[in-house]
Amino acid sequence: APVFADGSSSYEWHVDSDPYQMQDSGWTDRYGWYINRTPGMPRFVSAIVYLNGRWELAWGAPTQFLDPPTGLIETVTPTPGRVVLMDQDVTHSVTVPTLEAGDRPRYSLVLKLCLFPMEEEVDSTDGGGGSPDACMHDGLDWVPQIVDSSLGPPERIGSANADFI
Repeated sequence: APVFADGSSSYEWHVDSDPYQMQDSGWTDRYGWYINRTPGMPRFVSAIVYLNGRWELAWGAPTQFLDPPTGLIETVTPTPGRVVLMDQDVTHSVTVPTLEAGDRPRYSLVLKLCLFPMEEEVDSTDGGGGSPDACMHDGLDWVPQIVDSSLGPPERIGSANADFI
């Protein structure tokens, strides 16, 4: 867990995983190399859960997300109980708490998940057909989703934002 004493250069930008950059393995033998979010392929997702029961804004330690095409950096404050869902190929970094946090560590738990598309073939002639869980999107087979539509749309940043263009 990051603490102020770690120093600001302790944590580097990184991605959790990227199916396009994997080493040869049983995984690549089966699925090959592909861009995360490719329709019909497993989707690599991370869930960051902030665990501190109390965390003051002045204590800092947000998670930073970098959009390489634009250089835009977004931060997410480690609010107690907050969960951030992100594709694993998103560039991000932990930051250390501020001096005001003292020796208080900022705890988080990262769950690395792989969402598999349904094995059932999707019939594109009837708008998805078959199982009610199967769907089509822009004529492409189902893409595993990480967003519950009842919570509203996800916040897109940088080059993923439609307003960017």
